[in-house]
Amino acid sequence: MPNLTNTIRRKRIVVHLGNIGYHDTSTKKEGEVYYKSTLPANQIKTHKYAKRFRDIDFIGIDLKKYTQFRPKNWMQMQLDFLDGLKKLENNSIDLISSEMSVGYYTKGAKEIFDETYNRQLLNLAYQKLVPGGKLMIALTTPRLKLLRQIIIESQFPKRKRKIKLMTKKEQERTYWLQKYNAALKPEERYAYYQIILEK
Repeated sequence: MPNLTNTIRRKRIVVHLGNIGYHDTSTKKEGEVYYKSTLPANQIKTHKYAKRFRDIDFIGIDLKKYTQFRPKNWMQMQLDFLDGLKKLENNSIDLISSEMSVGYYTKGAKEIFDETYNRQLLNLAYQKLVPGGKLMIALTTPRLKLLRQIIIESQFPKRKRKIKLMTKKEQERTYWLQKYNAALKPEERYAYYQIILEK
């Protein structure tokens, strides 16, 4: 009889942070900086990837409630990033991905940089990743400047940290990256960077 422990492969787990909502100032409530509206399913990265990669389990974490159809390999948590990650086992996640969310949002869903929150988030992400797992963050120049010192002081090994300028093709990959700069005047637009931190 074959040894099943050697033939059964563990399913990869990918976490998408801030995958449901987006800025929609037309529905902004009085006193809020931004109100997060729900994207159509076909524009949500998690929806696209879960349909394409059936052998991977996807977990989305977002404060916005999601009620549309989900493929079976996609679980959605209506929580902030810290509370959502805390529910996952240590050393269990292969990839944690964020596009225009880490470094931007905290518990209140407002666009404000919170140094303590982001420091806790990077340290928690490190605990949840498997050895060799990666935290990938896409963001603009101003947020990179704010996050840089936290990255330097994080648990991620110095030799396994990478920050690179994203190509135009990479910037057109998903809704977030397509629309963020499109809403700004040409002179207000920022460069996009990809932070890759490996455990």
